[in-house]
Amino acid sequence: MEMPTPCVTCDETFDLNSGRCGLTHKTSNITICNNCHSNQQEQKNRIDEIRQALESKSDNESNIESWTDQVNDLQQNIENARLENESLDEELNCCNYNGVDDNYHTLINEFY
Repeated sequence: MEMPTPCVTCDETFDLNSGRCGLTHKTSNITICNNCHSNQQEQKNRIDEIRQALESKSDNESNIESWTDQVNDLQQNIENARLENESLDEELNCCNYNGVDDNYHTLINEFY
């Protein structure tokens, strides 16, 4: 080793020329051993993955909320259509409409 140096994170001695700059706030201006650098890189990657997952979760929650609103609107439209259909049925039943009857056929035959 040309320049033996103790690593500030693990106290192992490494050659200063083979060390790498730390990735954490505490070690960003310090050269550390390759093992500690690899560990910090893995931790940084995991933190980045967690951040991405949380952002994705937030986006998905927003989408779910929007979809829920759309489903509720569609359910309300279906209910309104059902009520309108029931109202029309009541009006037709009120007039004794039972589908196509003899009076209808009589009117059609008289017209032609």
